[in-house]
Amino acid sequence: MLQVLGTCAAQQQLVWLDACQSGGITLRGSSEKSLNPTPRLVQVQQQRGAQSKGFYALLSCDPNQQSWKFTELGHGVFTYYLMRGLQGEAADNQGIISANGLYRYVYHQTLQYIDKTNQQLRLINQQKRGKGDDSLLSEYA
Repeated sequence: MLQVLGTCAAQQQLVWLDACQSGGITLRGSSEKSLNPTPRLVQVQQQRGAQSKGFYALLSCDPNQQSWKFTELGHGVFTYYLMRGLQGEAADNQGIISANGLYRYVYHQTLQYIDKTNQQLRLINQQKRGKGDDSLLSEYA
């Protein structure tokens, strides 16, 4: 992917990546953190973005974060809202979906979903505490 990005002559490029735990991935067959390709991928994408106004990269998380999959959505939260945005929910008043508009839509919808889920987890934990149950559920970062 890095080679393709570096040599592609397209005037407009849009890359999206929903990689679970991308901050912890390593090259196949290696467990060394120095071979983690994610920081290099982010660096290349930032360089391409600085060189071209037509390059956009939407990543589900930063290198040290996790992407969350929710079975009720059938995808990661990022991919779920990316697809909805591309289906028109991220369109402006004229029906145009811009890269910036898509980013804002996916970002804000993802944050709202995680916040709502965490509120539900807090309520469940509060009920568990009230019953003397100390097996509490973890919230999403």
